[in-house]
Amino acid sequence: MVRLAPSAEQQRIADKLDTVLARVDSCRDRLTRVAPLLKRFRQSVLAAATSGRLTADIEPAFDAGLESLASLGAVTGGLTKNAKRGELPMHRPYLRVANVHANELRLGDVTEIGLTDAEFAKTKLVAGDLLIVEGNGSIEQIGRVAMWSGEIANCCHQNHLIRWRAGLRVLPKFVLCFLLSPEGRRQIEAVASSTTGLHTLSVSKVGELQLPVPTLELQAEIVRRVETLFAFADRLEARLAQAQTAVDRLTPSLLAKAFRGELVPQDPADEPASELLKRLQAAAADPSAARRPRRRISAAA
Repeated sequence: MVRLAPSAEQQRIADKLDTVLARVDSCRDRLTRVAPLLKRFRQSVLAAATSGRLTADIEPAFDAGLESLASLGAVTGGLTKNAKRGELPMHRPYLRVANVHANELRLGDVTEIGLTDAEFAKTKLVAGDLLIVEGNGSIEQIGRVAMWSGEIANCCHQNHLIRWRAGLRVLPKFVLCFLLSPEGRRQIEAVASSTTGLHTLSVSKVGELQLPVPTLELQAEIVRRVETLFAFADRLEARLAQAQTAVDRLTPSLLAKAFRGELVPQDPADEPASELLKRLQAAAADPSAARRPRRRISAAA
C-alpha cells in the first residue's frame, strides 16, 4: 500500500524537488571541474621545478647544463616473454606495462616469469629504478613513468618496460619530476612519434632525453618542494572525493525525505488524498457527483 499525500502537498513536494535537485546537479557540475584544475596545478608545479622557477628564491640563476639520461645513469631493457620460459627452473615476479602508470605502480596483478641467473641479474629491480612504458597505441600514454621502491622482493621487468637507474650525480626523484613535467612529456612524445602511426620508445631514445642537472643539494630541495605541493593536492583530491560521494547520496536522500513527508511543511487545510480518491470513485460511478459543490476537509478529518 502506498500512502498518498494531498494533491496540494504533492505539488509542493514536486516544486521543492525541482529546486533542490537542480542545486544538486549544479554542485556536481562544479565539483567535476576541480579534478582538471588539480591536474593542471601539478603540471605547473613540475614545470616550475624543472625550469628553476620553483627554487628561484634560493638559486635565482638555474644555470644547469643539459645532460642526457644515458650519461646520468644506465638505461636497459627487460625480459621478452615466450612459451619456453615456463620450462626454466627459476621463476620470479615481474612487472608488465599494465603495472606502470603515470607516477603510480598498480601491483594488484603481478605474475611470475621463468628466467636464467644472468637475466635475473640484469633485470632485477632495486629501489629508485624508474620504469618507462615503451609503447602504446596512444601517444598520450606512451612513456608513462613510475618509480620502483622495492615493494616486491626479487622482482624484475619485461621488455616493454625500459628501466633507468641513476648514477651518482642525479637523484632518481628529480629525474622522475622531469619525465612527468610538460617539457619531459614534450621530449618523450617527440622521440616516440612515427610516420607509421605506431608510437614507440627504445633504450636509445630514452637515453637521448635531455634534462637540466643542478647540484644534488638543489635537486633535493626541488624534490622536497614538489612533494610538499603534491601532498597538498592529494589532500584536496581526498576532500573532493568525499564531497562527490556526499553529493551522490543527496538525490536518494531527498527523495526518501519527500516520500516520508519531511521535505516540505504540511498544510492542515489540504484535502486528504483519501477524500480525493473517494470523490474520483464517486465520479466514476456517478459523473454528476463530480459537479456537486463539496465542503473543504482538513487534513485532520
